[in-house]
Amino acid sequence: MPLYEYRCAKRKCSHLFEELSRMNGDIPNCPRCKGPTVKLVSAPSFKFKGHGFHLTDYTKTGPKRS
Repeated sequence: MPLYEYRCAKRKCSHLFEELSRMNGDIPNCPRCKGPTVKLVSAPSFKFKGHGFHLTDYTKTGPKRS
């Protein structure tokens, strides 16, 4: 299950927390004040670096034979 970040929708509380939940599951209530929450958009936990995986994995000449 993915880890999601939530923020309390109440302006007085605005508590931030993380919770493991299903993608289409119910949005949990704030653990501090039991109020409604909003799901936050987070950056992915991985990065693609370099010129590109497709360019380095596949060549125009085909596989090398020994």
